[in-house]
Amino acid sequence: MSTFTVEERAQYAYGCEQTHPHPTCSPGKLWVIYIHGGAWRDPTITQTSFEPTITSLSNNTDYDFALSTIAAFASLDYRLSPHPSHPQDTKTTPVSELRNARHPDHILDVKSGLRFLQDKFGFGSNYVLVGHSCGATLALQAVLGPSMVEPAEDIVVKSPKGIAGVCGIYDIPLMLETNSHPAYRGFVAGAFGDEAVSWKNVSPAVQLKKDPRPMEAIVLSLGVKTRELNGFITMSFDSAKRPAKRNRQRLACEPCRFDSIKSKLPGHVSNDQYLWMNLLLILDPRIMSWETTIHVAERYLMYCDCQPLPLFDFQTFMQSLRTRDPEIIYAILALAMRFADNTFVQGPKDADKRSRDIAEKARELVMKRVSNGPVELSTLQCLCLLSLIDFTNGNKNRASLHSSLAMNLAQCAGLMAEGPANLTEVMQEERRRCFWSIFMLKRLLSSEISLIDISGEESYPWYPQTTGIPPPITEASQMNGDVRGGESRDLGVVAYSLQLSQVWHKTTRYARRRATPSNEAPWSHKSEYTIIVAETMTFETRMPYRHRYKPSGFQQKTSEDLKSNRAYWAPWLFTQIVYHTNLCLLNHPLILALRLRTFKHSMPETFLQHTSDLISTHTRWVVHLIDALKEKDFKVGDPFIGHCAAIVATIFLHESFSEDDEVRCQKQISFEKCFEFVCGFSQWPHMALIAEKLQRLRDTVTALYHTSGNSKIPTKGLLVDLGRFWEVLEYPSASELYESAGEMFGTTLYSRRKETATEITVSALPTPTPLEAAAGMIQLRGTSYASATPAAAPIMQAHAMFNPLSQSGMPDPNFTYPYIAEPVYSNDELAVLADSLFNQRDNFMGNVEDWYPGNL
Repeated sequence: MSTFTVEERAQYAYGCEQTHPHPTCSPGKLWVIYIHGGAWRDPTITQTSFEPTITSLSNNTDYDFALSTIAAFASLDYRLSPHPSHPQDTKTTPVSELRNARHPDHILDVKSGLRFLQDKFGFGSNYVLVGHSCGATLALQAVLGPSMVEPAEDIVVKSPKGIAGVCGIYDIPLMLETNSHPAYRGFVAGAFGDEAVSWKNVSPAVQLKKDPRPMEAIVLSLGVKTRELNGFITMSFDSAKRPAKRNRQRLACEPCRFDSIKSKLPGHVSNDQYLWMNLLLILDPRIMSWETTIHVAERYLMYCDCQPLPLFDFQTFMQSLRTRDPEIIYAILALAMRFADNTFVQGPKDADKRSRDIAEKARELVMKRVSNGPVELSTLQCLCLLSLIDFTNGNKNRASLHSSLAMNLAQCAGLMAEGPANLTEVMQEERRRCFWSIFMLKRLLSSEISLIDISGEESYPWYPQTTGIPPPITEASQMNGDVRGGESRDLGVVAYSLQLSQVWHKTTRYARRRATPSNEAPWSHKSEYTIIVAETMTFETRMPYRHRYKPSGFQQKTSEDLKSNRAYWAPWLFTQIVYHTNLCLLNHPLILALRLRTFKHSMPETFLQHTSDLISTHTRWVVHLIDALKEKDFKVGDPFIGHCAAIVATIFLHESFSEDDEVRCQKQISFEKCFEFVCGFSQWPHMALIAEKLQRLRDTVTALYHTSGNSKIPTKGLLVDLGRFWEVLEYPSASELYESAGEMFGTTLYSRRKETATEITVSALPTPTPLEAAAGMIQLRGTSYASATPAAAPIMQAHAMFNPLSQSGMPDPNFTYPYIAEPVYSNDELAVLADSLFNQRDNFMGNVEDWYPGNL
């Protein structure tokens, strides 16, 4: 006689003719029907074992949405097989209580209970089967594949919407092969007899291959474990398709070890939580099937790992995914959802909505962790991902909040030093990656607070390992016989990307303070500019030769070479593009002009030539890398690299104020390449916003840059909104949606920001003239893709004027603003400036005292 529990723990006996009150069937809602475990024979595990799960998890407000889709809970019992530790006296024990069941008795009892519930409550197929241990096996045996019961005895039931199982047994022969303890063979023989052939016939992994019934989802989870498992099944069906390919050959049993709560793998959830998580995958439409989860996690490795955060180990990421806490899985899905195939999401809008919904789920769980504890490593990892998600969604303030919270928790937890020696190497590596990801996050998001400096890096955790394959040392050393590089050992390209982020942080801080007067000239050895240049050069000396552009062999790599080794090439591209962009931003003409305004009478022309050379060289390097990526069809997922291209694009746009048609055309082409590259990151909302700002900036310049008649000579005065340059140059400002602060702060802390514009008048500006240009030489110094220059020295204007509009709307004639235009390069490494520029110092700088930085 089987029994089961329905809703308010009311007991029902199968076959009873009594009329019982029952819950009203709610259209659209699902019944959750549980089948307990116990190896088909343990009398201490009954249908009541589901009650703690219901009690502890159904009262959790985090799951309100999923609970709203549940009509009722039911828990099935079934007859048991003999247990040697619980003998019975057959003479005194009532027949109905004897534990002497043998296959297919267990299945028949489950099907009887299901049929009774379906007939009595009329929910049809609107139910989900939930099973633990052999209960998960029974769930699959009862409703999927060909019937394991003789036709005369069989009971027809309607298939459920889904099955959620934890620690199930799905391939009995393989389980016995890999588990030699006599207890395994004992409970199998007690339930199915001694014949090995019957064990195969009743194994779900074998039988489901023959003729599976349509079902929306099957989610099977590993649960808590003390050893590596031999495999697992994840199946997902729709109404017309057969099950996805399964790893049946590697599948055995998923052991349940309640006495081993401490897992060696990072992250842990209880079996109750695993059961509930699997159920949520079916009940909550915001959460995806495990098949989709695996797909999106693979996209995370492809487009998010080390792009830019080195948060997880590439090689162990997929196998450890199931062991991680729910909040970190949600955060991974939310970040990488934007890269999912169209077979899993219905276009960019659907991907964006699902990403935001799942991110909110992760946020709810992680903040509850922070409030109530215990805070785990996964908590900090989740905060890192949420910070990146919020930032890419345009919510700069909340992103800063999450990253700062992660840093504070890391400091309190001792994450800023190597972990205890008793930790496994896997856990040590995860700790290091988490700390350095927080470090990098704060640096790239331009935190105003100087948290740590890696000048004393020996006191911090070791750098994360680079899991990609670097170029062979032999190949690097054979090129020109050069083995340059200042490091005594190769730390890996991930470590150098972290070091470079420190230099980048100082450069962005320097750029942010562009209007702050300084007593130190940029060329002074004490100046912030010189210190940053020195640190940039020091970084370059640390970079081993094998990781540099030429010896890396990047130019010769095929698309397949790059894609198969993304774990190396993704952080390598970060170091290359950020290195060049760092020098571009440091020497950006607009920033430099503001920095030089107090040194108009003491500015060395060699410094101007130096900055112009750096700008031209490194902007072209960025374009060269963009061209190479397009040629090799290598998609970059790191949105920060997209912003680097936007910074370089503003320089090309700025330099397009040229009277030389060829130079102007070249700069416009380079701008278009950068702009197209930026648009390629449109799956990130903040990058779509940056592309829009860049488009508006270009439209402004294009609309105002007129030519006169057939002479094609540009007008001498152009009205340009300088504020739009800063919106693109500053990463946090460029990424922020104006309404995000208003959503977070109340009226006592926040007043809605109004977009303001500073319109300025600009005219063509002088170019530092190398000796060769003055002498009529044509050939340029530099790479083969440099543009040609006129044989004669360019005609230089007397000065550059940026005149903001007065209140009357007319340009203010008292406002001047300097500009450094594109240099003409020389073949001579020791080229000097022509005398013509020396004579224009005053005109070049204009009337600096009258400068008004306005809305800068």
